[in-house]
Amino acid sequence: MPSSPYAIMKRGRTQTLALAQAVAETLQREGIDAHVQSALRLNFSTTKAIRTADAKGRMQRVHGNVAVKRAHGLSNRHVVLVDDIITTGSTIRACTKMLSAHQAHVVTALTLASTPCGPGLDAAMHER
Repeated sequence: MPSSPYAIMKRGRTQTLALAQAVAETLQREGIDAHVQSALRLNFSTTKAIRTADAKGRMQRVHGNVAVKRAHGLSNRHVVLVDDIITTGSTIRACTKMLSAHQAHVVTALTLASTPCGPGLDAAMHER
Protein backbone atom coordinates (compact mmCIF):
# COMPACT_ATOMS: atom_id res chain seq x y z
CA MET A 1 0.00 0.00 0.00
CA PRO A 2 1.36 3.40 -0.83
CA SER A 3 2.11 6.03 1.80
CA SER A 4 1.30 9.68 1.26
CA PRO A 5 4.22 11.91 0.25
CA TYR A 6 3.85 13.70 3.60
CA ALA A 7 4.11 10.43 5.56
CA ILE A 8 7.20 9.38 3.62
CA MET A 9 8.84 12.76 4.24
CA LYS A 10 7.94 12.72 7.94
CA ARG A 11 9.14 9.13 8.54
CA GLY A 12 12.02 9.23 6.09
CA ARG A 13 10.93 5.89 4.61
CA THR A 14 8.04 3.92 3.21
CA GLN A 15 7.29 1.65 6.15
CA THR A 16 5.13 -0.81 4.25
CA LEU A 17 8.04 -1.84 2.01
CA ALA A 18 9.72 -3.66 4.92
CA LEU A 19 6.45 -5.46 5.67
CA ALA A 20 6.01 -6.38 2.01
CA GLN A 21 9.57 -7.71 1.86
CA ALA A 22 8.93 -9.93 4.88
CA VAL A 23 5.76 -11.28 3.24
CA ALA A 24 7.62 -11.94 -0.03
CA GLU A 25 10.45 -13.75 1.79
CA THR A 26 7.94 -15.93 3.63
CA LEU A 27 6.19 -16.83 0.37
CA GLN A 28 9.55 -17.55 -1.28
CA ARG A 29 10.44 -20.00 1.53
CA GLU A 30 7.23 -21.83 0.63
CA GLY A 31 8.33 -22.08 -3.00
CA ILE A 32 6.20 -19.22 -4.34
CA ASP A 33 7.85 -16.84 -6.79
CA ALA A 34 7.06 -13.61 -4.90
CA HIS A 35 8.59 -10.18 -5.40
CA VAL A 36 7.95 -6.74 -3.92
CA GLN A 37 6.80 -4.08 -6.34
CA SER A 38 5.91 -0.57 -5.30
CA ALA A 39 3.32 -0.15 -8.05
CA LEU A 40 0.98 2.47 -6.58
CA ARG A 41 1.20 6.02 -5.32
CA LEU A 42 -1.13 8.37 -3.48
CA ASN A 43 -1.60 11.82 -4.98
CA PHE A 44 -1.99 13.89 -1.81
CA SER A 45 -0.49 17.32 -1.46
CA THR A 46 -1.97 18.19 1.92
CA THR A 47 -0.23 17.54 5.22
CA LYS A 48 -3.41 16.44 6.99
CA ALA A 49 -3.01 12.79 7.93
CA ILE A 50 -5.59 10.45 6.44
CA ARG A 51 -5.90 8.66 9.80
CA THR A 52 -7.58 11.75 11.26
CA ALA A 53 -10.57 11.54 8.92
CA ASP A 54 -13.77 9.63 9.63
CA ALA A 55 -14.82 6.75 7.35
CA LYS A 56 -16.62 9.01 4.87
CA GLY A 57 -13.75 11.49 4.84
CA ARG A 58 -11.18 8.73 4.28
CA MET A 59 -13.18 7.34 1.37
CA GLN A 60 -13.51 10.78 -0.22
CA ARG A 61 -9.83 11.49 0.31
CA VAL A 62 -8.54 8.35 -1.43
CA HIS A 63 -11.19 8.26 -4.18
CA GLY A 64 -9.43 9.25 -7.39
CA ASN A 65 -6.09 9.78 -5.63
CA VAL A 66 -4.58 6.33 -6.09
CA ALA A 67 -2.49 5.98 -9.24
CA VAL A 68 -0.34 3.29 -10.82
CA LYS A 69 3.35 4.26 -11.01
CA ARG A 70 4.02 1.94 -13.93
CA ALA A 71 1.54 -0.49 -15.41
CA HIS A 72 4.22 -2.63 -17.06
CA GLY A 73 4.22 -6.08 -15.52
CA LEU A 74 0.88 -5.80 -13.69
CA SER A 75 -1.32 -7.54 -16.24
CA ASN A 76 -2.37 -11.02 -15.10
CA ARG A 77 -0.23 -10.83 -11.95
CA HIS A 78 -1.51 -12.15 -8.64
CA VAL A 79 -1.10 -9.38 -6.08
CA VAL A 80 -1.00 -9.39 -2.29
CA LEU A 81 -1.54 -5.89 -0.91
CA VAL A 82 0.41 -5.17 2.27
CA ASP A 83 -0.40 -2.32 4.65
CA ASP A 84 0.59 -1.39 8.18
CA ILE A 85 -2.89 -0.70 9.55
CA ILE A 86 -6.46 -0.89 8.34
CA THR A 87 -8.97 1.62 9.62
CA THR A 88 -11.93 1.68 7.26
CA GLY A 89 -10.71 -0.29 4.25
CA SER A 90 -11.01 2.73 1.94
CA THR A 91 -7.39 2.66 0.84
CA ILE A 92 -7.42 -1.09 0.24
CA ARG A 93 -10.60 -0.80 -1.83
CA ALA A 94 -9.18 2.09 -3.89
CA CYS A 95 -5.89 0.25 -4.50
CA THR A 96 -7.71 -2.95 -5.46
CA LYS A 97 -9.87 -1.04 -7.91
CA MET A 98 -6.87 0.66 -9.51
CA LEU A 99 -4.88 -2.58 -9.83
CA SER A 100 -7.90 -4.40 -11.26
CA ALA A 101 -8.25 -1.65 -13.87
CA HIS A 102 -4.72 -2.63 -14.99
CA GLN A 103 -5.66 -6.34 -15.15
CA ALA A 104 -3.86 -7.32 -11.93
CA HIS A 105 -5.60 -9.87 -9.71
CA VAL A 106 -5.61 -8.85 -6.04
CA VAL A 107 -5.84 -12.13 -4.15
CA THR A 108 -5.71 -10.73 -0.61
CA ALA A 109 -4.66 -7.83 1.55
CA LEU A 110 -2.52 -8.29 4.65
CA THR A 111 -2.27 -5.76 7.45
CA LEU A 112 -0.13 -5.67 10.55
CA ALA A 113 -2.90 -4.20 12.68
CA SER A 114 -6.43 -2.84 12.59
CA THR A 115 -8.22 -0.14 14.50
CA PRO A 116 -11.20 -1.03 16.67
CA CYS A 117 -14.59 -0.76 15.01
CA GLY A 118 -16.61 2.23 16.07
CA PRO A 119 -19.18 4.70 14.82
CA GLY A 120 -18.66 5.39 11.13
CA LEU A 121 -16.18 2.56 10.59
CA ASP A 122 -16.76 -0.26 8.17
CA ALA A 123 -17.22 -3.21 10.54
CA ALA A 124 -17.57 -5.65 7.65
CA MET A 125 -14.05 -4.81 6.50
CA HIS A 126 -12.65 -5.74 9.92
CA GLU A 127 -14.29 -9.16 9.72
CA ARG A 128 -12.53 -10.15 6.50
